[in-house]
Amino acid sequence: MTVEDTALHIQQAQDKLQRQDYSGAITSFNAALLLEPNNADLYRARGWVYYMQSALTEALADFSQALALQPENAAIYTERGMAHLRASDHESAIFDFNEALRLDPTNGQAYQQRGTLYAAQGDLPGAIADYSAAINLQPDHAALYHTRATLRYHVKDYEGVVSDCTAALERGLMSPPLYAARGSAYAQLGEDDKAIADYTQTVILDLRDSSTYYSRGAVYLRRGDFEAALNDFSRAIKFRPDDWSAYYARGKVSYRLGDYKAARDDFKAVIASFPEHPDAAYHLGDTYLYLKKPDRAIDALTQALTRKSSLQALTRRGDAYMMAGRYAEAMADYQQAAANDPLDVQWRWLTAEAAFASGDYATALTAYRSADDLSPADSRTWAGLALTQAAQSYLGDALKLWPRLREQVPELQQPALLADLWDWPPALIAAAEALNSKIQKD
Repeated sequence: MTVEDTALHIQQAQDKLQRQDYSGAITSFNAALLLEPNNADLYRARGWVYYMQSALTEALADFSQALALQPENAAIYTERGMAHLRASDHESAIFDFNEALRLDPTNGQAYQQRGTLYAAQGDLPGAIADYSAAINLQPDHAALYHTRATLRYHVKDYEGVVSDCTAALERGLMSPPLYAARGSAYAQLGEDDKAIADYTQTVILDLRDSSTYYSRGAVYLRRGDFEAALNDFSRAIKFRPDDWSAYYARGKVSYRLGDYKAARDDFKAVIASFPEHPDAAYHLGDTYLYLKKPDRAIDALTQALTRKSSLQALTRRGDAYMMAGRYAEAMADYQQAAANDPLDVQWRWLTAEAAFASGDYATALTAYRSADDLSPADSRTWAGLALTQAAQSYLGDALKLWPRLREQVPELQQPALLADLWDWPPALIAAAEALNSKIQKD
């Protein structure tokens, strides 16, 4: 056999690799190695084919044999390190990359691969340092900038992300993820116009990129452009109909636009997809209140409270009980809210108003007095006190206080307005109207 025979086998292996015939390539390299069993390059080449097939045990054996023949070859250390990395043997991979860099400090591939390993271990500063070294050695390698941008985003170096994405774009890597990454960095920096421009470029290049529609929608939402946000969240759902986060965002926008039926449908979709979502049930219950469906609101808000303890959910369930005429249950929720937040006067008002509506005037009086302790001389408190005294037959005290209150709060002369001013229940409004009539007769 001759050198020409070995070259023929190598050529055959390369031809098979071009056709992605990896098994055939290995057969040809096997034949070449029978002719030249001490050829490090052949072991290295066959090892690389094994690596591409994820046959890591065989790849590591061939790279190790190549290193036994060429122990000062930095490139082979890099390649064996890559095989160790893919096999999740980080300790061996670090050793090989370090050896590669000791033998050849200009080995950009070794820096890049060690940086990838550091990133996998969560050492982002170490990964960034290695990618920076690789970039210094290969300043025109666009993909290195892209990867470093991703790493910088995770350490909140958003200006660095913008710089790296721009550098990659300038070097010809016109990729939708690059524009999206720079757009996200601009969004974090509060440069909304630039973020929207980059997100728009992303979806021009990839019309079905649901995550970018979502991200652009979030920027529009932050700017208060609700219609644009709604359109983008809808596009995100169109291209990824199982994305509960887009339904949740669209539901919140529809809620703010007053389209409560659309909001309800989206929050229900979130719960169907992600039953344990901590806030969707709360928003669904809140939406049902605006749709005047208190029983459904109670069910949703009760579910919300099983997910996460929340004063908001507790209060809104109390509101739903009030709307349903279940005043004692409303009072219990408001009292629980007051116990959890004893310095906020609103819970005392709500407790008193629910108690009044249920006919429990003693509890109402106690709650109003507690409210007066927290916020002395408040008109809402004193108006409630006067009506409660009147309901308890202390009409004289009420008649002394009521005229002064009507001067301070003109709406007391037209009690129906108090439903908007103080969100009073019908029982208190009726009591105010009765007291006004009593004063007029007298």
